[in-house]
Amino acid sequence: MLAEGIRNGFRYKDMEFFSGEYFPLFEAYTNLISCLSERAIKGERHDEFFRHYGRTLSEAALYFSEAIKARYLLSSLFNYPLPLSAQDLLLGRNETLLEYAITEKATYIFVVDSKGVRILKADIKESELKDIVSQLEKWIESFKAGGLFEVTAKRAYDLLLSEALKDIPPDQYIIVVPDSFLGLFPFEALAMEYQKGMKDPLFVADKWTLSYSPSASFLTLIRIKPSIKPSHPLFALGDPVFKTDNSGYKGEGNPQSKKTHDNDKDKECRNAYLSLSRLPWTKKEVLGIAEIMGITPRPPHVLLGANASETNLKKVDLARYRYIHFATHGDTGFCNKEEPLLFLGLKGNKQGDDGLLTFEEIMNMKLNADLVTLSAGSTGDGKIARGEGVLSLGYAFLLAGAKSVVVAHNCPDSQLAAEFMISYYDYLKKGNAKANAIKMARKKMKEKFKTPFYWASFVLWGDNGNPVTLKPLMLLNVKTR
Repeated sequence: MLAEGIRNGFRYKDMEFFSGEYFPLFEAYTNLISCLSERAIKGERHDEFFRHYGRTLSEAALYFSEAIKARYLLSSLFNYPLPLSAQDLLLGRNETLLEYAITEKATYIFVVDSKGVRILKADIKESELKDIVSQLEKWIESFKAGGLFEVTAKRAYDLLLSEALKDIPPDQYIIVVPDSFLGLFPFEALAMEYQKGMKDPLFVADKWTLSYSPSASFLTLIRIKPSIKPSHPLFALGDPVFKTDNSGYKGEGNPQSKKTHDNDKDKECRNAYLSLSRLPWTKKEVLGIAEIMGITPRPPHVLLGANASETNLKKVDLARYRYIHFATHGDTGFCNKEEPLLFLGLKGNKQGDDGLLTFEEIMNMKLNADLVTLSAGSTGDGKIARGEGVLSLGYAFLLAGAKSVVVAHNCPDSQLAAEFMISYYDYLKKGNAKANAIKMARKKMKEKFKTPFYWASFVLWGDNGNPVTLKPLMLLNVKTR
């Protein structure tokens, strides 16, 4: 069914196939992961029956954890649906990968580095862990910190990171491979040190440089994937025109334009879109980034205001750009749509272009980008497909061929997002690795605002830009689409 889906092209709603209900091997694999992990934690190292999957029981357990992560992503991009073995993973000496496997009664944490694989166990039921993450999501989105947030963030740190990072120096890059709902929250906002009344808690972001990956196998394969070097440094879009007032725009091509708007749902959707406010700071953001990258801010490389429409975007060959940047509104569930969306401008669209850049439209793009940055609200959120992860806009851009993507886990203030992004690109331009550039921009923002809402939103998924040395094993016959 997976192969057939890839040939025919999945739609967003078809990803439900990957949930536990429709994935018959999922429960069997999670039970196997649990069994092998428990044996490894007790001190058993080898089992000849599982030797094919790893040199130790820890490696075998990691193999089966990988077997139910990002399967569609691997099959679609690389025609490589099987996971890589632990010894084949491509990590730098200054990188530690933390992979999570959530089971009903416990969560297992695989700590992978140049020394091998070890397994830790968080003794917490899946339902309880989900409640903790849900609380953290709500608090970080509400600007609030102090008291309950830090207490919960400290508990989550103790469960998920404390033991894993105990002996990891701060100059080590940490790559997180979350499982299920763990991909909905930035680990950078977890509190390492907090006591009641503490003025300045110590957060994970204060010490380590983090990035995220849908799976360890994906990270290795994206690093060795042959790619065409883009001919242009930057494409950027910002400050789209949504409203019809003071724009001279009469409304052709607006949402549901192929319909007659005879029902209340269509009218409500259209009116909601037209009521979106413009984001003037996104124009300053794009202009600032263009200046840093040495780009004249004009089409086709830069689309601003009335030019930032879906029709104009489709005229651009995005495969030719190294960095791609969107600064606009984003949403998950707009007008009762299931898939996450980026909002482009309404003005200047041809008939049939509704100004909504959907998950399906993005995943069918062909990109060679080193980095796609989504400076918009909730671009890191989406439906959970069990095993596959969070089906966010970031995931869609990885499917399209981007090596990495920056997403947001809440709706950041437009002005502060612009400041963050200009700072981020400045650090990138100066030669910093992508993950390190985000850490530096985050630190700069945190000097102004202590609350995680302001500095923890943006995170990096995919290749973190840390230079690594390819192993001889990388002669793997990996085919890319």
